[in-house]
Amino acid sequence: MTTVSVDVLSIVGSASSAISSDTSVFYDTEILAIIRRAKVKSSGLVETGVWGWIGKDAKVGPKEEKALADLAKRYGTKLVGVISIPFLPTQTEAGLQISVRQYHEPIDMVTVLGGTLAIRQVCRGTRVQTEMTC
Repeated sequence: MTTVSVDVLSIVGSASSAISSDTSVFYDTEILAIIRRAKVKSSGLVETGVWGWIGKDAKVGPKEEKALADLAKRYGTKLVGVISIPFLPTQTEAGLQISVRQYHEPIDMVTVLGGTLAIRQVCRGTRVQTEMTC
């Protein structure tokens, strides 16, 4: 497959907004959707994959879960690698459905982000950094 485009969206409540710079820098308080469109060489068709990334200090509830599921549905796919995390403090009856927890990023997701991922312990837009891991 050849990547056509990659978009990173920030999820806050039920809203999503595009992140236009530093798309390979994530913050541990964020919930992000990573959307990859890729052309399949054999068929010439475009496939879309959506990862939901949950920072370790992110506040996740039913609105955020629904926003991620709705994004995947809008792109005609499901969240990549979805697992149930039943022990999180805010959850739906079936358990919170997420795709990627911080520190468990799959190599294919990092690859579509350019091969490098930095995770910072501050909010996006904050000038002071306390830590950065790659």
